[in-house]
Amino acid sequence: MALAQAAAEEARAAGEVPVGAVLVRGDEVIARGFNHPIGAHDPSAHAEMIALRAAAQAVENYRLPGCELYVTLEPCLMCAGAIMHARIARVVFGARDPKTGACGSVVDAFANPQLNHHTTVTGGVLETECGAALKSFFAERRRASREARAAARGEALAVAGGEAHPGVQVETRSEIHGEAHRGAHVEGRPDEHHEGHSQTRSEPGSAEPL
Repeated sequence: MALAQAAAEEARAAGEVPVGAVLVRGDEVIARGFNHPIGAHDPSAHAEMIALRAAAQAVENYRLPGCELYVTLEPCLMCAGAIMHARIARVVFGARDPKTGACGSVVDAFANPQLNHHTTVTGGVLETECGAALKSFFAERRRASREARAAARGEALAVAGGEAHPGVQVETRSEIHGEAHRGAHVEGRPDEHHEGHSQTRSEPGSAEPL
C-alpha cells in the first residue's frame, strides 16, 4: 500500500485527484498506475485501469490470475468490472468512497454470486492516511478557488475604480484652472472672483458627474 500511496502523490503533483494503484504477484511488483483522466483526456484513466493495462502488457496476457491489486481508494464500478475481467485474485483498498465505491460503500459488485469470477476484497487498509491525502487535496483546491475568486473581485473593483477616476481628474483640473484664474485677476476684483469660484464648485460642469 505504501507504493500505491507514492503513486497517488504523482497524481497530486500532476494536479489530479491523488489515487494510486500497484499490482503485484507474490513479491513481484508487476505494474503501478496513478489517476490522471484530466491530463490524459480519458475518462477511464483511473489508477486501477492504468495498473491493469500496464500489467497485461508486461506479462503479455489480458488475464492476471494470482495477482493482487493495492489501491488507495475503493474502486468504482468501471474498475471493478475490469478487475473481474482480468481475474485478479484479491483487491486491497485504503479509503472508502461513499459516492462511487463498488466494494460495499455504494454497491458491492464483488458480492454477486451470479458472477463467474470472485475476487477477494479487503478494505480500510491505511484508511486514515489514504483518506487524509484526498481530504488535503480537495481542501487545497477549494482554497485556491476562493483565492482566485477574490483576486477576480479585486480586479473588477480596480477596473470600476479606474472608470470612475477620470471624473475626479476633470474636477481637479477645474480647481487648478480656477486657482490660476484667481491669480490672474485677484488684484482687480477679489470679491467677485471668490463668489464665482464657490459657485463653480457647487455646480458640476458638463464633464463632471451629477
